[in-house]
Amino acid sequence: MDFRTESFGPKRQLLALHLWKLAFMSVFTVGLYELYWFYKNWVAIAYLRSEKIHPFWRTFFAPLTAYTLFRRLGVKYAGWLGICYFFVVILSNLPDPWALLSFLSFLPLLPAQSKINQLQSDIKPRNNLSWKEIIAILIILSLIIILSLILPFLE
Repeated sequence: MDFRTESFGPKRQLLALHLWKLAFMSVFTVGLYELYWFYKNWVAIAYLRSEKIHPFWRTFFAPLTAYTLFRRLGVKYAGWLGICYFFVVILSNLPDPWALLSFLSFLPLLPAQSKINQLQSDIKPRNNLSWKEIIAILIILSLIIILSLILPFLE
């Protein structure tokens, strides 16, 4: 499978972006950017392979389907990375301080993103944040601040 084919538009390409941007967006959106990342890459793979898969459900069950995405991309150690992603996401259900480790859920995605950037070498990875991404970060940070101010009064 050739991911560099010219026959599809930007909406059907794998999501090429810098590793630092994936990490930054993942942390500052509390993992929501990872769902966007999974969705965009599943859409591209479904299109490129002409498969009838459902990217929405693959994204919804991302901790369970991460291995499949990694394997289809040809990432080394796809099995281990899939297991790591599953367990890091599960850490969010543990009590504090362990739940904070779930902020590192982007780490197993970095080798996959590196492989995507390699496969899409003719496309320059997006280096800057778009205005939509900045607004999403500000909204999520505002919600976190508001919740942190309200929650003590609810107890």
